[in-house]
Amino acid sequence: MIVTLTSVELNECRIQGERRHSESKGNGLKDKWGFEPGESAVWQDINACCGELAAARAYGMEWQARINNFHDPDIGVATQVRTAKRSSDSLIIRDIDNPDNIYVLVIGRYPMPVYWVVGSIIGRRGKDERWRRAPNGRPPAYFVPQRELKKI
Repeated sequence: MIVTLTSVELNECRIQGERRHSESKGNGLKDKWGFEPGESAVWQDINACCGELAAARAYGMEWQARINNFHDPDIGVATQVRTAKRSSDSLIIRDIDNPDNIYVLVIGRYPMPVYWVVGSIIGRRGKDERWRRAPNGRPPAYFVPQRELKKI
């Protein structure tokens, strides 16, 4: 499902993403999955907010816009949103992720307003050994192919 964010929503996501980045940096937090974003770290946080808001709209849920609640749901009571920038990207689920949560893949690139809510999968189904990889020397994770996701 395609979701087009309004300019007001994009601005809200920009503000929220900047707050997340500032809080993480102020608390001395580093990415525990080995990602070194450099100057694009703020963009990653803003883009994640956009993906969460797009998913909330697609599923008819409220976006909580939480800060540094890394294991709490992004939308609803048990839904985590993973935002990627390339249309070919997979949904990433990590060992530490709750197997009872639902994971949603959203594709988009802030500041463009168009986000594609690809689909979802329950954590336990996504943790399939066929999809486990450890690219670029980073910790292993499950890279769930888009074809395996339940469409909206």
